[in-house]
Amino acid sequence: MELDERKVKILKAIISNYLETGEPVGSRTISKYTDLNLSSATIRNEMADLEEMGYIIQPHTSAGRIPTDAGYRFYVDQLMDEKGEPMESCPHPQQIFYVDLGMEPDEYDILRRREEEAIALD
Repeated sequence: MELDERKVKILKAIISNYLETGEPVGSRTISKYTDLNLSSATIRNEMADLEEMGYIIQPHTSAGRIPTDAGYRFYVDQLMDEKGEPMESCPHPQQIFYVDLGMEPDEYDILRRREEEAIALD
């Protein structure tokens, strides 16, 4: 299975929302706050594919999804492709998130710690 344009947009929406809120992201959130114009059911199907591919996980049955390391890697690589720079040329890759999300460095660190704590609970 391959990442088509729709899956890429959904994955980016999940990661952006998760980085912003620190909470698992559900299909309804994506359908309400993106311009994808897809039903929640369609988004859930795509999310199931992304989960099967290893880009996102569902922390528990009733939760939304959160990105995996593979999901973050894809996201960062996509940002670098969009900016036209190879990852090796960026001395501090985490700065990409600061710029892309309009965050201060300490905000990124807080989100990163939240993610680590959530993963540790599994």
